[in-house]
Amino acid sequence: MIVLLIETDGRRADVLTRAFQAARCRVAPVTSADDVRRAVVGVPPADVVALTAGTPGDAARAARESGLPLVLVEDGRAVPSAVLRTEPVAVLSAATPPESLAARLEIAVERRAAAVEAVRSHVALGAAAAAILVVDGDGRVLRANAAFARIGGGAPRDPRGTNLVDLLLPAGDDAARERFARAAQGRAEFTGDATLLGGGTRVPVRVGVAPLARSGEAVAGSVAVLLDLSDHLALEESLREANRML
Repeated sequence: MIVLLIETDGRRADVLTRAFQAARCRVAPVTSADDVRRAVVGVPPADVVALTAGTPGDAARAARESGLPLVLVEDGRAVPSAVLRTEPVAVLSAATPPESLAARLEIAVERRAAAVEAVRSHVALGAAAAAILVVDGDGRVLRANAAFARIGGGAPRDPRGTNLVDLLLPAGDDAARERFARAAQGRAEFTGDATLLGGGTRVPVRVGVAPLARSGEAVAGSVAVLLDLSDHLALEESLREANRML
């Protein structure tokens, strides 16, 4: 695996390079946005980009635009907000043992690939009538299509980083809620009715959650599809009222 390491401090770059090399990775150290853009089109291209506290904001943005999976390597320093806004698919510690580091890098790459494939499977993701959420292995929303913001007008406009179990309250008993919580982490499938919470409103939805790919026992995440039931339920109530009047 080829790791594109963005670190402006040469000494720290050497330390991190040795850590990645111990994890059987090839390392391409870079220090600027131009370096990132050149490395992305290199032969062979990098598999993953490692961001650190020494990553300049412009280099972080270039990394985000590259489309490569991003990992954040923490080593005790304060991480600039510009780096955090790049939405890394994994957060690693510089002290992670080489075997675990290699495994987590592979999971990060597979997780990104699975998420991309899930998005590609919905060609009209941005214009779909159904709301679509891509969720990571911890149950947090990675991205949402435009339809999510339109559902009921009450859902948070940007749900990224929010746990799926905090957005949706499934109907049914404790067993249904447990199954939904497992599905949110990609460990089960779930189909049923739920209430979408947010913005001070409660919107009835039908939700289906399916897991993405796995790597051994590691979960890549899940995809949730939501259909707004508000109009459907309003129509049913109108029909009931009409029957009562008759």
